[in-house]
Amino acid sequence: MEEVDEIILSGTRYRNSRKTYFPFYFMAAILLALLIYFKQGGLPLQENIVLGIVAFVGLVIVISEFHRIGNSYHVAPFFVVHRKGYFSKEIKKVAIASISDIDIKQSFWQRLLRYGCVEVHLFSSNSIVIIRNINNPESFVTLIESEINRVGKEGKNGRDD
Repeated sequence: MEEVDEIILSGTRYRNSRKTYFPFYFMAAILLALLIYFKQGGLPLQENIVLGIVAFVGLVIVISEFHRIGNSYHVAPFFVVHRKGYFSKEIKKVAIASISDIDIKQSFWQRLLRYGCVEVHLFSSNSIVIIRNINNPESFVTLIESEINRVGKEGKNGRDD
């Protein structure tokens, strides 16, 4: 476990984009705007409704941040690492040298907001590592590709002919 922590600390960290939660934040903002509108207009509003709106907005913020912080992706010198969880952790470590292809998947909405998913394909099997909802996936792919090139050059320089 200490080895994985050293790899993670030496790499560049990415997290899920807050833009993923935009519909929830938008809904919370609308509810708060309605609450302010009713209060400013002097319209009657039950205390339970006010407490429900405040609780909903608080839960949206806390749950979305909790979910976002629970996933991190690290591009380290020889690995791409996905770390998931809080109390029990799930860590998937993929060697840079085992990556065959990298694809970017973006919906129309994701392209507008400049975030998306990256699929990392491996040589050794038909498995795919999906890196979900990160900001600027093009720069993430460029970083992985530069690591692939660096590892490839080190491998060629270090072999005996």
